[in-house]
Amino acid sequence: MTTKLAAEETRTYTVRNVDKKAKTLIIEHPLRQGYTLLNQKPAEKTASAYRFEIQLAAGATQEFPVSEERVYDQTYQVTSLTPDMILSYVSNRTLSDAGRGQLQRIADQKQQVAANDRALQEAEGQTRDLTADEERIRQNIGSLNNVSGQQQQVQNYAGSSTRTSSSSPVCATARRSCRRRNLPLETELNKLIEALAF
Repeated sequence: MTTKLAAEETRTYTVRNVDKKAKTLIIEHPLRQGYTLLNQKPAEKTASAYRFEIQLAAGATQEFPVSEERVYDQTYQVTSLTPDMILSYVSNRTLSDAGRGQLQRIADQKQQVAANDRALQEAEGQTRDLTADEERIRQNIGSLNNVSGQQQQVQNYAGSSTRTSSSSPVCATARRSCRRRNLPLETELNKLIEALAF
C-alpha cells in the first residue's frame, strides 16, 4: 500500500520601501526540486528561482508569504501493519468507501488473528506452569518418601499432583483448538490482503 503525504512550507518575506516614492520590488525565491507553489504566481521563473514583483508605496512595509507543498510517497506492506495502524488509514476522509471497507475488514481479521495468538500463548503458558508444578510436586514426594513420619504429606502432594494432571488435558485441548483456528484465520487474512485494491 502506498500513501501520499503532503508537507506545506511557508516562507514569509517582509519588505520595506524606505524611499519617498513608490517602487516595484523583485523577490527571488529559490526553486526547490520536488516542491510546488501553492499561493503565489511568479512574474518569472529562472533555472534556480521564482521571481515575484511587489508594488510598494512610499514608506510602506509589506509581508509576502510564499507557500510550497511537497508530496511524499510512503510504501507499506499491509501484512506488517497493526490493526490500529490500519484503522488510522480507515479514518482518512479522502479514502474511498470501497477502500475504507476493505481496510476495515483487514483490520478486523488481524484483530481475530491477534486474539487467537493471545489465547494460544495463554494456553501454552498454563501448560508450562502445570508442567513446572508437577515436576516440583514429584521432587517433593521423592524427598519426603525418604523421611519417616511424612506419609500424610506425601499423600497431600499426591492429591495435588492428581489435580494438576487433570488440568493438563484442558490446556492441551485449548492449545489444539487455537492451532486449528490459526490456519483458517491466516488464510482469510491473506485473501483479504491479496484482494486489496482501491
